[in-house]
Order: sequence, then structure tokens, then C-alpha cells
Amino acid sequence: MGTFGARIIAATSDGLPKKQEGFIVPGMGDPEGSALPDTYYSTSSPTSLHCFLPQSDVLLLAAPLTPSTRNIISRSTLSHLKPSSILINIGCGGLMDTDALVEALDEGRIAGAALDVSEPEPLPQGHPLWGRRNVVVTPHLSVVTERYCVS
Repeated sequence: MGTFGARIIAATSDGLPKKQEGFIVPGMGDPEGSALPDTYYSTSSPTSLHCFLPQSDVLLLAAPLTPSTRNIISRSTLSHLKPSSILINIGCGGLMDTDALVEALDEGRIAGAALDVSEPEPLPQGHPLWGRRNVVVTPHLSVVTERYCVS
């Protein structure tokens, strides 16, 4: 079991652990990519991805937007999540099909979403994601910290 008794699983493009590079707080995380997560799945394999999604209570999107990741969260992928799942997107708005997300929320196929990024961005006034009790929208500030903003 990982943090707070949670089982940590991950999906990467090839289903293999990745060594963390860049800013790492000493004594925190898993810089070598060896302890967490305990299982990896591949986003390049529909079979692997569809095995990964039903196990996810919280699906955190933190991937770059590439041709292979655009709309990786679609009607099809959302249909594999549990109705109690929560989607968090801090990566790129284009990782998810926004209309499919609205549809999944309307139909109760997922429990909620937290979006730091969206497509379109910003969400226009009157967009169906505004004003929902089960959706939190933040103004694309997930990585803003004092250290990050030092010039």
C-alpha cells in the first residue's frame, strides 16, 4: 500500500516506470521510479489502458499534449471508469474530450472532475462545466509556486 493506504497504479506511454527528472524535493516522491506505483499500464495499448481505468478511483492527467495523447480521455475511455471515479486534469486541456466529459457527468458515469486546464481554455461563460457541484475549475495555476515563479 502507498500513501494513506492507497494502491498507486500508473499509465505511461509504454507501460514502463520512468525516472523522475527536474525539480524533486529531497526526501519526497520516488525519484528513481522504483517504489511507486506498484503497477504500470500502457496508454499505447487499448487493452492495457482499459484494464487500468476501472481500477482508478482518481484519474490524474499530467501528460503532455501530443498527437497520441490528444483526447486520450474520450467517450470510450470514460466508459471504463467507475461511477465513483474522479477525473483531475492538470496536464493539458486537449488530453480530454470536453463534450464527452460533460456527457459522462450528466449521465452519472463518473462522480466528478477537477480541471486546472480545459479545452477551450478558458471555458466560456455559460459552458456546461460551470456551476456544477461535482466540478472544480481552477485558472491554470496548478504549478504556480514561489519557487516556480522566481525570475
